Amino acid sequence: RRVHGHWHEAAPTFGVRVHRVLNRQWAAFKELNANRPSNCFMWSSNLQSVGNMAHSTMLPYFTQYVLQDQFADRWTAIIFFAAAILSVPLWVILVAPRLEKRTIYMVCMCLVAGAFVANVVSVAPGELGLFFSLLVLAALFSGGLIFAPSALQPDILD
Repeated sequence: RRVHGHWHEAAPTFGVRVHRVLNRQWAAFKELNANRPSNCFMWSSNLQSVGNMAHSTMLPYFTQYVLQDQFADRWTAIIFFAAAILSVPLWVILVAPRLEKRTIYMVCMCLVAGAFVANVVSVAPGELGLFFSLLVLAALFSGGLIFAPSALQPDILD
């Protein structure tokens, strides 16, 4: 069509623009999927995130209705996150020089999940000692999960 004396191509319709965007995203997704280590890391990180969200969401319910303890209800999250953050230097200084980062990541994921499952299965109302010992154990392994994914990313992207 002619606009102000010059020939111009008509602007693409909304459907054409959406189609172009989806084609670019599909190409990027196929490229990402072709990189197997990156793909495995992406899915394991997503699985870890879902597990962390489920644990964080269910913790208040568990302390209130299963443990039935006000102290645990108030202090569980603080104790868990403090222990996890304080354990990161231990993982970086003591464990990382001795083990491969990938091994640390996989072992920590399994042990955190195991500690959470053990907590849900074995703790009865009022068993604060068992609950907090399993919680701190899970937090210590969560410290490894805080540092390991960031340490793995450069290896996977290369």
